[in-house]
Amino acid sequence: MMSLILPHLPPFLHLRSWWQLASLILLTASAQLHAQSQAYAKGIVIYIAPGDTLQDARASLYRSYTHAQPTSSFDIGSGTPLVIENSVVLEMLDLGPHLLGNIATPADRQGMASFISSLQALIQKYPKTSPVCTSVVKVIQSNLDRYDKGEVRLDGQWESRETYQKHVAASQQAYLEEMALAIMQRQKAQDMQAHLSGTYRPQVASVMQKDYESYMGYVTHFLERQQGAEIGLGPIDPGLYERSRLIPPPSGTHEAGIYSSGTENGPAIIWVIRDKTIISMMVGFTLLTDPESS
Repeated sequence: MMSLILPHLPPFLHLRSWWQLASLILLTASAQLHAQSQAYAKGIVIYIAPGDTLQDARASLYRSYTHAQPTSSFDIGSGTPLVIENSVVLEMLDLGPHLLGNIATPADRQGMASFISSLQALIQKYPKTSPVCTSVVKVIQSNLDRYDKGEVRLDGQWESRETYQKHVAASQQAYLEEMALAIMQRQKAQDMQAHLSGTYRPQVASVMQKDYESYMGYVTHFLERQQGAEIGLGPIDPGLYERSRLIPPPSGTHEAGIYSSGTENGPAIIWVIRDKTIISMMVGFTLLTDPESS
């Protein structure tokens, strides 16, 4: 007599559309099928009675099982569990991915078709498992027939292949747009940092850059104290905005930039805006003195 230990299998996938399996559910120990709409099969257990040969092996669908020693208990939907000695359990098959899994690609179809072949091989090996295994094959095959006729199933819902392909295309486009936005934002951040660490004329701009972090700390503290109050020094001049270089702002809702006049002694401005309204400005300039008059 073959002596096998029932393996501890991982939890089965949660099946959302249990009603699709009504024709397979509610089994007795004799493996006769009965319909019940409040349960679903998660697996098949193949076993033999003590003293039987492999040709006498039988199969039962089960909704859940509890592994213990020396026996395991299977919920077959009849109210009374099917208790089997672990030493006579021959095989256990997980039905979840094959009965209610996604069928959207040729690979999905091939996986389910291969499972059908496995069940048919089991019938050849254990003839008395045919009632259970054949019933499962019929359900899986009916799903494959729908796929072959142009439908796909995702998360338990059937739709036409054309609709599915549109959803895939839309998802791909959304992904590409998201990636493009991320690249643009990353480049913008890199440009900001480069502008902040660059050398500007007039010389006062470089001095202001050194104070940038402490200045932005002051601006952030100032904005927090306002608690949503309307603040602003007026709209930013479009020319000033266009001639400025963006630099890291104090928050995601604001913009900041630095403007330098381009002449050695000209002024420089660091500004912070929200909705094109100036929140704060730091202005720097160089005072020239006449050495002869000092």
